[in-house]
Amino acid sequence: MDTQEANDRKLPIFNLNGSDPENVAIEWHEAYKALDKAIGVFARATCHPRDFQFQPVETYVQARAIRDSMLAKLNEVQNYTMDWYEHACDSKSNK
Repeated sequence: MDTQEANDRKLPIFNLNGSDPENVAIEWHEAYKALDKAIGVFARATCHPRDFQFQPVETYVQARAIRDSMLAKLNEVQNYTMDWYEHACDSKSNK
């Protein structure tokens, strides 16, 4: 990744005065793995229409839409962690 692309994506340009990209890669990889586990647990959490049977149908539809939106946000955060991880790994190899 070149300097302009890193700036556009708001990722750091690693240098001798800053953090070691190897340590940064480890930290972001740990965050990625934790999110991967959280996403799996969240995705398996029950949100079933039978639990809404005494409410209007729209209630379940809205609850499901909110759940799906929250899952999408978790996936977005996980993608962000992967961007940092890959950037740090690229920076390690360019030392």
